[in-house]
Amino acid sequence: LRNGVYRNFTHGVTWTKPEGFWRTSMGEEASAVDEFCMLLAEEAQSGLYVQWIVEDAGDFDGATFHQAVIANMFGEDHPVVGQAPESIKLNGATALMNDADLSIDGLMFTYRVATTIANGRGHQMIVWGWPGVMKQKKTQIDQAIAGFAFPGSSLVETVKALPTYRDNRVGFSVRLPGSGWTVNENMQPAMQPIGAVLQFQRQNQLIIIMALAAVELGQDISWASGAMTDIMGANFSQLTSSKPTTKQTTFAGIPWEVKTWKKDNETIHLAMGVRQRTIYAIAVSGADGTGKVVMDRITKGFRLLD
Repeated sequence: LRNGVYRNFTHGVTWTKPEGFWRTSMGEEASAVDEFCMLLAEEAQSGLYVQWIVEDAGDFDGATFHQAVIANMFGEDHPVVGQAPESIKLNGATALMNDADLSIDGLMFTYRVATTIANGRGHQMIVWGWPGVMKQKKTQIDQAIAGFAFPGSSLVETVKALPTYRDNRVGFSVRLPGSGWTVNENMQPAMQPIGAVLQFQRQNQLIIIMALAAVELGQDISWASGAMTDIMGANFSQLTSSKPTTKQTTFAGIPWEVKTWKKDNETIHLAMGVRQRTIYAIAVSGADGTGKVVMDRITKGFRLLD
């Protein structure tokens, strides 16, 4: 979730959160609620919930898929099953929608259920809460459904057109100085769900860019610095064993701390910054002063995406 927008590159779907204070759950945390749940969001003040479920639509078309979802959710005997759904336009798809009340363990809730078939899959977009809250928060509920968009295959994780590299998942682009660079995107499987670690190499020059989303308590810039130090230690152990100089700077619209190690004619520069709980690190090595030249040009060509 970056700048209020959730992006799912596997299914080609985005969701822009409505106004309010939303807590979002994704991945394993969301699937613990429902096997096919991709996203679960709760608005802290009102208690509204938003859920996005993706499943195989089989032989259903849009109308029969919606009917099946409604019947399964509310029961065949519920009055909503016989009601005609409202057709609504979303960005990239047309959805069918019904509102209905449902009693669960003696407690009454109001649900808004919208469904569509897009990108070859069946999608359920569900908003629910207490009946009084659902009436009071109509604008938020409308925004929650309208916030779903279906760009499909045009939503890509990365664009590699060296010397420019763009990562839409963790939110940055960089233009490397000159030409002749190769990129290595291999990283530890444990880090893959929360970020990216990239190595760009050209002759005796190396650039490492890391972006990690802090998703748990304790995952701060010190934690990310430790991860980056481990990566750097594997490549520059002789240099990073010495004490660096440190300075503060600003680029890409955020403050950064820059550390510099020097030994003989080798230098390493490490810049670290944070935006919206995503920690970014850029490390550059080079001999005969080239490291500083490359670092200066990297910082000018580094952008954070909206």
